[in-house]
Amino acid sequence: MSNVARLSALKSRSKEWEQDATFLQELEDVILAIQHPHFSEHLNVALSLVLPIVDDFEAQNKVFGLKLFHHMVKETNAAELRWYSTPIIEVMKSCLSFREAPYLSSFLPCLIDCIAALDPHPQSDMRQHFLAELLRLWDFALKVDERKVYGREMPRLLTATGRVLIRHLQTLFHIIYGSLEFGDSEMVLQGLSTLTIVLKNCWPNISKHIFDIVQRLAIVYLNISDTHSQDVFPSLRHCLKLLSACDSAQLQTCLSALESMTELKSFLAFAQTSIVESTT
Repeated sequence: MSNVARLSALKSRSKEWEQDATFLQELEDVILAIQHPHFSEHLNVALSLVLPIVDDFEAQNKVFGLKLFHHMVKETNAAELRWYSTPIIEVMKSCLSFREAPYLSSFLPCLIDCIAALDPHPQSDMRQHFLAELLRLWDFALKVDERKVYGREMPRLLTATGRVLIRHLQTLFHIIYGSLEFGDSEMVLQGLSTLTIVLKNCWPNISKHIFDIVQRLAIVYLNISDTHSQDVFPSLRHCLKLLSACDSAQLQTCLSALESMTELKSFLAFAQTSIVESTT
């Protein structure tokens, strides 16, 4: 049976999918079997079958639906996917209210790829709406495993957004500082990775934040255990080099202001070495 015939047969059963024990397995088999460039003829019916599952109130059904929908996003021409942008965006918005880590691990990669396909322009209203909402949820996430998922997946969206991140600097710094203060080495590395993206893209607006950033980096340097220092120090050094590139005079002023604190002597030496490396 062709994929068109299989999808049509499933469409006739779709209203009862929650009570049909074989429906989801059959749907998964046929959706995952279709690859680019063959989704064009199936897209309308496939979306009508998959989006209601993504929009279901049960998290396990949403995760299943996101798996199929993400496959469709990756295997469909972006221009064709945009024909259905309105229902897709509405379903993606409804997904934002679910926050458990296993769910986020499926949702965030799917959403980020979906945003890139539907509207690649960094300043678009749709992209800015999702970015602002995701940053808010990331900032408010209280569970470590949830924050780690955001820290793992969001850099791709932040990098693609570029200089428009300036609009979100206050929230971004709050997220970064929170990650650096957790003490968990993975969280610290994620915070430094996010800081790197911000420094590279928002450098014209960084000078007034340098003192706060340096204080946080000093705390990271002092608190990181010997076990994880070899993982963290290269990222820490890279952030200091970027700060120097943003405003070397302001950075030196901030470091000089910390010289009276004897407990920071080793950090200040580390910082100066990093800065010298960046100029050679």
